[in-house]
Amino acid sequence: MNQEQSIVILTLWNNVAESEGGVIDENDEDFPIIRASGLAVSPHYGGSLGSTLSTVILVNPQIPEAENLKNWRQKNLKLITEAVSAKDHFTHSDSFLDVPTNKICAIADVVADNRVDKFLVRVQAMVTDPDQKFFYMSCEKCFSGVDADFDYPYTCTSCKEFTHAKPREKILFSIFDGSGSLDVTAFGKHSTELTGMSASTCMELYNEGAPFPLESINQSLSGQHYIMKIRKMERYMGDSMHHQYVVLNMLLHKAMDNLGCSTAITDATLSVSKELFPPGT
Repeated sequence: MNQEQSIVILTLWNNVAESEGGVIDENDEDFPIIRASGLAVSPHYGGSLGSTLSTVILVNPQIPEAENLKNWRQKNLKLITEAVSAKDHFTHSDSFLDVPTNKICAIADVVADNRVDKFLVRVQAMVTDPDQKFFYMSCEKCFSGVDADFDYPYTCTSCKEFTHAKPREKILFSIFDGSGSLDVTAFGKHSTELTGMSASTCMELYNEGAPFPLESINQSLSGQHYIMKIRKMERYMGDSMHHQYVVLNMLLHKAMDNLGCSTAITDATLSVSKELFPPGT
């Protein structure tokens, strides 16, 4: 919450969730002050933040800005507590919350069930294809793919808008649980949440012929469990039909145990409630 009483959601992923997130959890009742940089911005909940591989977080840093926030926090402690408890920041619609968490499916059931096209799964993830580009060129307005060079001006055939070709994150990776595995695709912020890399960075690596840091990414993913909402789609190649799977939303599973932690980000003078699911979802 900033001094205008606006709340922003902060999601911590992978190693940051384990390390700095653990420190924040230990001090959550005191609404600790944090300083964060290298965050990704998401439109969810009317605007939210998430960690990346380049995120740096300091908890209760000894800097003048933190002292100012501590004074403000002390004077407005009741207001902050009431705002976090009210959970009004969850009034923004989010399709991920449409599916109750008790409806988690095994991957084997996802493969076998053709009655519905959306599933909630609890899985681990691994990137197995090192030859992919990890981005694609797209319309900067509707994200439809286009075979064009960076910044090429054109009229999009999908949205009919005049636009420029821009890189967008895309990753093919494997998810697995005790029942089986699937190859799924994630786009945009969900790809960034897994790799910690923007589309521009991926494009630069590809253009330079530099190797993608697959080993470090898989090391970061190792042992992590995610709740993912995925869509099952039919695709035809000639007379043959096969299924493709796309990530609609995802959440680090450990974060579900950390509801109700309120923190503050001094870079934006924000007090952030690190909550991802409202009660009953």
